[in-house]
Amino acid sequence: YLKKIKLMFSNPIRYGFTWPLSILKNKDGQFVGYMMNEVIGKKLDDFIRSPKLLSAAFPSWGRIELVELAVKVLKRIARMHDINVVIGDIRPANIILDKNGIVNFVDTDSFQIEKYPCEVWEPEYTRPDLHGKDLKTFLRTFNHDYYAAAIVIFQILFLGKHPYATSSDSTVVDDMANMNFPYLRSNKRLKIAPYGRWRYIYSNLTYVLKDKFFRIFKYGEMISINEWINALNNYIYSLKAGHFSNELLP
Repeated sequence: YLKKIKLMFSNPIRYGFTWPLSILKNKDGQFVGYMMNEVIGKKLDDFIRSPKLLSAAFPSWGRIELVELAVKVLKRIARMHDINVVIGDIRPANIILDKNGIVNFVDTDSFQIEKYPCEVWEPEYTRPDLHGKDLKTFLRTFNHDYYAAAIVIFQILFLGKHPYATSSDSTVVDDMANMNFPYLRSNKRLKIAPYGRWRYIYSNLTYVLKDKFFRIFKYGEMISINEWINALNNYIYSLKAGHFSNELLP
């Protein structure tokens, strides 16, 4: 663990990540931890889970702000990939939006750095091929980050709803394994689609976004971070042009 922290310390990241800034030792010179910047703000998990929570946290937000948040998250992931770091444990609980609107990733000591794997995971954000593997020895790829990122982006746009949440009795993890994605490329939905507002949110997306969600969650195709960023920026343009509703719940 110390060797991994030293490796991170040798390449300091001072913006958008709670990265190790200095190594801490006790009076006997033994490693006891590291110093990092404190991030004060709101975890995505605490405000993205429902329209009520989101409106309480950010009363002026519409769909444009949601999509802009998704782009910010993706740019943070791209920053790590540019230096060959796999984040691994991508989920809303590890992402904080501070008072200045800056997206910060926390728990960075779990990132996969060179030969040091990411050992932590949450089943609902982890590609099924990793379930059951010994992650203490397994090195992930960018594709594993692409999958988790797509889930988080979907949840941002759908106010916390997981892409594999259905109206059936099966669990999210079961539906992930079976690729039971409940939406189509068109505005039609399958019988297992969740009841309520979700189909209106889905129909309010661009065809390009629907296609990408369908390809990754139905067929397992991997969509790169830059592809998602381009598609979401085009969605922002369409929202601002009035081609789609800017309401949180269209």
